[in-house]
This record gives sequence, structure tokens and C-alpha cells, in this order.
Amino acid sequence: MLLRKVAVLIAALLLCLAFEGIPARPAYAAEEVAFQRVLKGDIVKVWVSPDFARDSTAFALAESWPVSGNNPEGYILYRSTDGGRTWAEVRWLIDNTFHEPGEIASVSDMVFLPDGTVFLSGTFKSGTSFLCKSTDKGQRWETVEVGASGAPSNLEAAGDALLGVFKLPQQNLTMLKVSRDGGRTWGDVCSGVAAHDGGVAAVSPDAWVAVLEGGKVEVTLDGGRTWQDTGVRLSGIPAGPRRPGEPVDMIWGKIAGCVEPDGTIVAVACGPGSTGQVFVSRSLTAWERIDQAQFAVGPKRAASRATCVSAVPGGILAVGTPDGCVFVSGDYGRTWKPMTEGVSGEVGDIKLAATGGGVVAFALVGKELRRAEIPRNMFREESSQPPEQPREIKTVGKFRVENRFYAVGEQVFEMDVAPFVEGGRTFVPIRFLAYALGVPESGVRWDPSTETVTLRKGETTVELKVNSNTLYANGQAKQMDVTPLLRNDRVFLPARFVAEAFGYEVNWEPSTQSVVILE
Repeated sequence: MLLRKVAVLIAALLLCLAFEGIPARPAYAAEEVAFQRVLKGDIVKVWVSPDFARDSTAFALAESWPVSGNNPEGYILYRSTDGGRTWAEVRWLIDNTFHEPGEIASVSDMVFLPDGTVFLSGTFKSGTSFLCKSTDKGQRWETVEVGASGAPSNLEAAGDALLGVFKLPQQNLTMLKVSRDGGRTWGDVCSGVAAHDGGVAAVSPDAWVAVLEGGKVEVTLDGGRTWQDTGVRLSGIPAGPRRPGEPVDMIWGKIAGCVEPDGTIVAVACGPGSTGQVFVSRSLTAWERIDQAQFAVGPKRAASRATCVSAVPGGILAVGTPDGCVFVSGDYGRTWKPMTEGVSGEVGDIKLAATGGGVVAFALVGKELRRAEIPRNMFREESSQPPEQPREIKTVGKFRVENRFYAVGEQVFEMDVAPFVEGGRTFVPIRFLAYALGVPESGVRWDPSTETVTLRKGETTVELKVNSNTLYANGQAKQMDVTPLLRNDRVFLPARFVAEAFGYEVNWEPSTQSVVILE
């Protein structure tokens, strides 16, 4: 017996020594975050309120299948008002009439307006397409007359701009249209836009990104009046099985975007037909392709394809893949971390929603809806290197929303107007912004005949014009995603564009609703 105990101890000691020399597998913070199933069934779509941090609202769509058959017999709408933890079915109450799931042949898309109105498009079993709106979070729906062109197949919204992609079977093409009166009237904007979900992103009321047939990505910064080719070409995949003699519908790529509190526009795009084809932009006009090696789940693994994308303020991006992984980035796409816990199949869609303490991620995995809570500190990297000495940052000026007083250093001055928020952007009066940036009073000129503002400080001259999205810094043109506004005889603009032209930085202080100018 004693010899047997000694042999067991020796074997255990040798086993420990054998493992002592094996390096531990590096752990990503993302691996500590797991997706949990919150809604099962044949879930095919998920939508998240842009005001999720306040109203905790999200919707999901499920297919309703018959006992036997190869096609769904209808669609069921679910809603969550507690951040996606629990879900309840919402009955189809359209124009004061309840409809059974079997009466709904398809649901194309849903979108939220800033005032809380929700729009939904789809088709009844009778073949009639519909565009509905709800002002009570989906309890009741009212149809909106859209005319002979039918209902849009893809919806987007930002500010007062409601975008829809309409299929025009007579011309065998698609048309991106915009409505600024709640869907009552629509104006043509751009033809040939991809009709699939995710083919358009309305990042701000006038800044939009669209995937065109063939995978070309174009942007507009002036509400659709002019479009620019970004040079990005996305690789597509067939939307379904090929049928002899019929054209093949393609999913050319998906786009998502957001606006940072300082006014920076962020967008991410993916092409599902090519390995690791992900592009990121922080201006909409310049795009960078991410190294596909970032999208390998593990060492010695090939990079995954990207099938869906999402973005929220704070530089946080997400990419879903067909092989059981969600990649997340907290630095505008420079580095990515894989999340595989609870992701056991193809990720059909990914939606991010910012909250006070982090981000909630919703993923469609194998027709199940899964949810994960991602803390913002997940993106902090541990390092054995001593921390770099922080750069001394000096606060130059501070403007508070709806407050006529602004600070320059330790001094406080009064304005005759106050900053305001419009379309999710904070506009400050340019004259007083210039003073905060050190532009002398003699360096601020206003030409009422051309509605042009000229600012001069040292060797820097900045010119901008009301209703023009071009800013000139020492004669060099720079595109803005918004145009200066003339209000109460003052010209307003988000501070970032002018501040950066003079070499300053801009930050947003949510606790005080203030724009902060940094040097």
C-alpha cells in the first residue's frame, strides 16, 4: 500500500513538472463575455432603438411555420422593453384591425425616428405592400400611403430624413428615396442602390452611405444632392439558391455608422463574398481596409468572412462571421477581439446598443437571438510595459447646450445666443467659438452678401459659407457632413470643424452637455 501511494505522488509530481513549462494560453477580455440566448425560434431580424440607453427597447421578428411545408406561413413580432432580457409577442394591430401572423407575408425593415415614431414595411398575404408607423412602441400601427411605387424594402433614418429603397419592377431597378415629412411624400435620390437590409446607412440627416449594385460604395454629405465614389468595392454573395433562367439576387455588402459626440462620423462596411473584407472610415470620404489577419479566430486559422457589422459611439465596432464568432473593436477598428462564448453557428446579424456602463450586443445565431453585455473596460489591454506619461491637456474653452455663458480658461463670457442640438449634433455660434480659439475680434469677418464667414489667426485663415458643406483652411477645401446654419443673425456649426482647422481638439462632456475645446 505504501509503495502504491509513493508511486501516485511521483506520477503527480512529474505531471506538474511537465505542465510547468507550457505557456498559458493568452486570454482576451472578450472571452470573459458570453452571449446568452434570450429568444428562441425562427428569429430572422432584430432592431434596436437608437435611444436604447433611455428606453431599453428592441424588436425581433420570427417566422411562423406550418406543421408541414417548406415556407413560413407568417411572421410574429416580439418586443423587449427591459434591454432585451425578456420578450413578449406584439399582436399585429394595423389600422385598428388585428391581423394574424399568417396574414403577414413578409416584413422588410423597421426604423426609429428621433421623436420615437417607428416605421415598418412589408407585404400582406394579399400581395399588397404596406408602410406602417407607430407612435406607441408598436402597440398600434397606422398605414402610410406611399403611392404606386409600393413600400420600401430597406429603411433608414437620421434626424428628419427618412430613407427608403424602393424596387421599381417596371424599370427593373431600385431607387433610394428620401422623405422629410414622415413618409407622406418621397423624392428620388439615387438609383441602383442595393435593396437588401444593411445596404444603406443614414449616419446623420445629410450624411449617408449606400452600397450600389456591383458592390460600389458611395457617400453623400449634402442630403443626396451629390454623391462621391469612395473607391471601396465590396464582394457579394447570392441571397438565395440559384434558379435556372432567373436573375440572381445578391447581397453586396452591409454598412453601419454612428456619430461621435464631438461630431466625428464613423462607418464600417463589410463584403460577405471575400475573406475578412472589412473597411472603416472616420470621415465617410476616406476608408481603410482592415488587415484580414485580424479576423482569424485563433492561431493558424484562416480569416473569417464578415457577414454583418454594427457601430456605436466610443469607437466600438462589431463584425459577425459565418463560423461562430463576433469580433469587437474598441479603437475604431485598429485591433479586434473574438467573442466565441455562446456563438455556436453563423451570425446572421449583429446589433450594438450603447448603455450607460457599456454596450449591449444582440446577435442572430442559427435563428436564435442571443445577447451579451460588453463592459467598456473590456477593451483595455494589460501591458507589462510602464505606462506612458500622459500628455498635458489644457482646456481652452467650454460651451454648454442652451446656455448663453461660455468659458475661456478661467474666465466666463456671455453670448447673445446659446448652443443648441439639432439632428443629434451640437451647434455653437462660430463668432464666439473663434474668440475661444484665440481669434481676435478683428480676425472675424462676415460678408452678408455671400453669407461667408472668414476667420484669421496668425498664419491660418478659415472660410466657410452658410448652406455649404465645404470649409477652406488656407485655401485647402475640406468636406463637412453638415452645413453652417444661420439662426438669430448668428452662424452656427459643430465646433470640431473650425477647432481642428486651428489645431485644437474637441471633446464632449455628457454629464454637463458641454462641448469642450482642448489644446
